Amino acid sequence: MKIRFTLSRPEWTSIGYVLFFSAFIKLVQNVAYYRQTLHLLDFSQRATLPFFLSMPLVIFAMLNIVFTLFAIPYLRQWAIAALLIAGASVQYFMLNYSIIIDRTMIQNVMETNVSESVDLFTPQLALWVLLVGVLPASFALWVKIKPTVLTAISIGQRFLIIALSLLTILLVAVLFYKDYASLMRNNKELVKSITPSNVITANLS
Repeated sequence: MKIRFTLSRPEWTSIGYVLFFSAFIKLVQNVAYYRQTLHLLDFSQRATLPFFLSMPLVIFAMLNIVFTLFAIPYLRQWAIAALLIAGASVQYFMLNYSIIIDRTMIQNVMETNVSESVDLFTPQLALWVLLVGVLPASFALWVKIKPTVLTAISIGQRFLIIALSLLTILLVAVLFYKDYASLMRNNKELVKSITPSNVITANLS
């Protein structure tokens, strides 16, 4: 008697898809940014912890806005998959070599010769990219997004997601504007640790 196990392809709504991968990137692919920030902040002050906890909220809200606006079927899934793999790669190098991702770094990577590339490619890098990039990217492509019929309700839901995300960013700005301004002014390279914006800006700048 043969027993067959079938793994059905998950089918998600567009909103659920965006929320899930925004949360994944926020939590998993910004560890380097959070680690650097932890070293810069003074947690002896009572307001520091709420300020630090607001950072994942801002990243999550910004990703929600971008992914919700970029609602082209199939193309969005491939774009998110590419960002996941790229984000995993840059996270590894930021965590292990304390580098920043900018135009100069991308140019250096493009000019790297074969022997230098072999030295950088380690089993640890391969395992990290596999677990944090390739597998999540494969899942992002495997998930089937339910077709969305453009109705007043579906359009209203997207506007609601964007509005709530903008409201989150505005609320954080009202509460912690001085803290963000001071942190970024005194550590101008810190913003280059935020994924995937560092990957995008480094390639477009």
